[in-house]
Amino acid sequence: MSGQIKKTAQALSYFEEEGIEPLMLNGMFSWVFTAISKLKFSSDGSVTNSKLIELRIFGTTQELVKTSLTRLSSKQVEASLIKIKEIDLICKGLRIGDPWLEINRFVFGISRLFN
Repeated sequence: MSGQIKKTAQALSYFEEEGIEPLMLNGMFSWVFTAISKLKFSSDGSVTNSKLIELRIFGTTQELVKTSLTRLSSKQVEASLIKIKEIDLICKGLRIGDPWLEINRFVFGISRLFN
């Protein structure tokens, strides 16, 4: 989400080679994008550290979430959540597809938006 496409490719390759479950990686995206969605669509537009902590967003992820709020449109956030749900269904065998391929597509799409 920091827009570093080369590092993104290396990280995804490493996770796949090490046998990390795509469902676990997708779960992290779900957690972050759920928080982004709640902040983006809240009636109070301010983002405070206490709100981020309440949404269980800590450390460097706080800056990524804050950046995402300004760089991503409402439609992009909605589309991300839909894609995350689709990947979840693929990981669980409820929809046909390759979870790693879909995670790569999603992550590179997000990376390009931030680049």
